[in-house]
Amino acid sequence: MVTAQFSSASLVRAYVCADPERMRITAANLGDSGFAIIRKGDIIYKSRDLQHTFNTPFQLSIVPKPLSANIGDHPSAARLSWHQCEPEDTIILATDGLWDNMSLESIVDVIETSLSIEDAGRSLVDMAKQISLDNMKVTPFGLAARAVGRLHYGG
Repeated sequence: MVTAQFSSASLVRAYVCADPERMRITAANLGDSGFAIIRKGDIIYKSRDLQHTFNTPFQLSIVPKPLSANIGDHPSAARLSWHQCEPEDTIILATDGLWDNMSLESIVDVIETSLSIEDAGRSLVDMAKQISLDNMKVTPFGLAARAVGRLHYGG
């Protein structure tokens, strides 16, 4: 018996122009991965998820021929955006593993209190994982689930 398998992923891609005259981010976002721009402790921009319905994000997919169903989304469905930057801006590109488990305020707090951007990155990964395993934690995903009438606890 042959079992057909397929894979899919959401995507965020950003190009940062570091030329002091034209500091700018050009981004393409598809699904529930995303990015945020933080400037001096303030959230300047946070990308929005692209979802068909709650917890059904747009996905790029590789589907084997036996399935050949219309599974997945086309890259042209990505949301494009352009943002001006400043030299000390922090840009976070992350999957739903971060966004579903940590509030933007918590993320900013970790960045602002870390000794380096590397330490902030490690701390964010560790904290998001720890929160995801806590069934009693109130998370952004849990709040979004409740907003559409679903009960969800933890990350």
